[in-house]
Amino acid sequence: MFEQMLGLDGSLVFLEHVFWVVSLNTLFILVFAFCPYHVGHYSVVAMGLKEHVEASHFEGLITTIVGYILLAVVLVLCHALASLIKFRRSKRLLGLGYVVVKVSLLVVVEIGVFPLICGWWLDICSLVGVLFIYWRDNENCLETEM
Repeated sequence: MFEQMLGLDGSLVFLEHVFWVVSLNTLFILVFAFCPYHVGHYSVVAMGLKEHVEASHFEGLITTIVGYILLAVVLVLCHALASLIKFRRSKRLLGLGYVVVKVSLLVVVEIGVFPLICGWWLDICSLVGVLFIYWRDNENCLETEM
């Protein structure tokens, strides 16, 4: 079984598995990274906030989050419109799309923003300890010199 899956028996099933992995990975990157980034980029440029986003030094992360938020808002509005017009299939499809975008946004926040904030918190905590130690050393040096 493993020989066939890994292509060790001479069959081409392994190449089929490789094709599907590469194809699905490309589709995933295109849908969940490329599209939200470009939607966010064009909206940031249209709102005239490009200089502020570039000054934050987290241009990619902020642009992607803005793209996800805008996609979520558009899907919610289209879902509400489909509810008013009584399009059941469209309402269901747009609701599912909103759930996918919401989960993707949560993943981006958990992978991008949460570690960033935890890193800042560790830097601040360690910096405070270093500064106080350095300050105490300076006080000790001043006391011994006097």
